[in-house]
Amino acid sequence: MRPRPAAEATLAAEILAAVPGSRLAPDQRYRETTLAFERGCGDAEAILARLAGAGARTAVNSLWLLGWFGDFDKLAMARRILREMFGLDIATAADAVLYVGDSPNDEPMFGYFANAVGVASVRRFLDRLAAPPRWVTRGGGAAGFVEVAEALLAARA
Repeated sequence: MRPRPAAEATLAAEILAAVPGSRLAPDQRYRETTLAFERGCGDAEAILARLAGAGARTAVNSLWLLGWFGDFDKLAMARRILREMFGLDIATAADAVLYVGDSPNDEPMFGYFANAVGVASVRRFLDRLAAPPRWVTRGGGAAGFVEVAEALLAARA
């Protein structure tokens, strides 16, 4: 069960006080379901341990250390959005999806979709992924995404 927002704010304040150098993501006030801390600010393992100790699920991406309460992840939400917004059931049409990610929190997507791609920055996490992407671009970030788009356009030609 998801704690009340006040409980999440209390947890965030406790972590900020306990982990020197830790900082919330600048967009935290706009987040509805996650607590996000800046990567590279404070002891990442200590932040993740405190989130997990409070009962949160945790993930790391290229920018944030994330914690959330509830039984969902990127794949569960992608399943829901694709069904509700586009009428696509990924249980029967997973091959219709191309997923591009860059970090460990993308692992559920990498593991589910045959057409899963990691941009180059995912390489630093490959040793921690049980389900890595099937293809990793040469370029990172936007350059990697452009590389994927160019490959798609070339395949169409």
